[in-house]
Amino acid sequence: MAKPSTPSLEIVVSRSNKTLTLSETVGATKTVLLTASVVSGCEDKGTPAGSYQAGKWIKDKTNPTHGPTPWSKDLWGNPYGPYFLPLNNSKTGKYTTYGIHGTRGPLVGGFEKPPLPEELLRLFVGDNEAKYLYCSHGCVRLSNQNVTKMFELTTQAKYAGVTIAVTIK
Repeated sequence: MAKPSTPSLEIVVSRSNKTLTLSETVGATKTVLLTASVVSGCEDKGTPAGSYQAGKWIKDKTNPTHGPTPWSKDLWGNPYGPYFLPLNNSKTGKYTTYGIHGTRGPLVGGFEKPPLPEELLRLFVGDNEAKYLYCSHGCVRLSNQNVTKMFELTTQAKYAGVTIAVTIK
């Protein structure tokens, strides 16, 4: 009896199409597990194209400059959402400062960026803050619903120890 093939996971982010696709491959069969809309880096801070390895998921990521309080305690102040997946250099394994993560706000709504026009938000939060609600400092941002789905899919027991390949196009 043949031993079943080990599954592999791959995330492909298309900056031009503004999509993320999570796929599983077992043997010769590739299955799309999730396709989601994304926001990636602003023109001046574009998400670098290339090949990466996904690091270990971080729940409630904080950063002293951007989101010092965990998302679960400050839904609107923390820009990372419930989960953050670090992107590591595929050759060295070192963290690149980029990641895939959720956004400000609750789990419901399905928005990777605010559903209001940027010009309107500029009146309330200022030009620079409004800009980064519609693009990112270089990370790939999903809705909180989609980043939660991606977390749940990639952390299933059958994927324990599986390296996730990430390609940014």
